[in-house]
Amino acid sequence: MAVLPIVQLGHPILRSKARPVPLEKLKEKSFQQLIKAMVETLEKAEGLGLAAPQVNQSWRLFLAYPPSSPAVASSQPQVFINPEIEAQSEELVEDWEGCLSFNFLRGLVPRPRWVRMRAWNEKGEEFIVEAYDLWARVLQHEYDHLEGILYLDRMADLRSLMSLSEFEARMKKEKS
Repeated sequence: MAVLPIVQLGHPILRSKARPVPLEKLKEKSFQQLIKAMVETLEKAEGLGLAAPQVNQSWRLFLAYPPSSPAVASSQPQVFINPEIEAQSEELVEDWEGCLSFNFLRGLVPRPRWVRMRAWNEKGEEFIVEAYDLWARVLQHEYDHLEGILYLDRMADLRSLMSLSEFEARMKKEKS
């Protein structure tokens, strides 16, 4: 497999709604290869999640590392095909987000603290995930990519938007 190029902010696919994946497509070798290439791409990028539109593929598909499995080469991300948010909490929590398609920025984003999502895995098996806190945030962030929404669109106040270097300096200062 090969590491795929990650499209960057401004590419039109990031603002387009992705197409549903026909479940019979899961039997195609090319689609399974896309999933494997996305896994390699996510590992190389050291991110928490990656959506198909970010690798210039208009499919309702994303990968995300569960919270019990840190983003390291020895673990595998979970595959979400045709995900749908079934329910989410009214309680919003604001936290920092970044994105592999514009990894030079960070911003505070309010999101529901809890979410329930239904999807299919790479074998075509349906599953439901209930996620809280960081896991819920990652799933919602990746789901938004399938809708053509970026975390910038969800920010309550763009004044929190900052460069990665400024973010890292502030986080280091807060920890000391």
